[in-house]
Amino acid sequence: MQPSPALRLSLTLSALLLAIIVTPVLAAPAPPAAAFITWRTNTTVPLGYAGKIIPNRTAPIVASVFVLKDNVIADLSTTAIRWYANDIFITGGQGLTAITIPVEAPPQARLLIRAVLENFKPATLTATAIIRRTRPVVVLAPPPTESLRSAALMLRATPYFF
Repeated sequence: MQPSPALRLSLTLSALLLAIIVTPVLAAPAPPAAAFITWRTNTTVPLGYAGKIIPNRTAPIVASVFVLKDNVIADLSTTAIRWYANDIFITGGQGLTAITIPVEAPPQARLLIRAVLENFKPATLTATAIIRRTRPVVVLAPPPTESLRSAALMLRATPYFF
């Protein structure tokens, strides 16, 4: 016995609707894991300065790496991590998520930090960060309410690197 045309149309529409609803859920891939590097430096800036501090060429830089997997920070305690500065190997070790890049690291103005996370399932991950370094600069400017008209001049120097 053949189903009626109305029943066939109803079944077809039901199957189509089910395919439209279920397919995106089943076909949506899990977001891949992503590695990120953060860094900070220990130089002098004005009190209350909220911007990113740019290191000078003699300031050590502390870099750390973390991985987001399934929107959660992953545990890297068993992951082998290798660190590079301008493609020069600095150090590596299991669970080594933070390092201090020594002052004698490549002294270029542009420092490329790279962390390679070996065998992070499903594959090796790499994170990079470009850090710009600056040379100390002396800027002389009169206070806003005074002028430099006197023969005697007293200066105060406060080193800021930002």
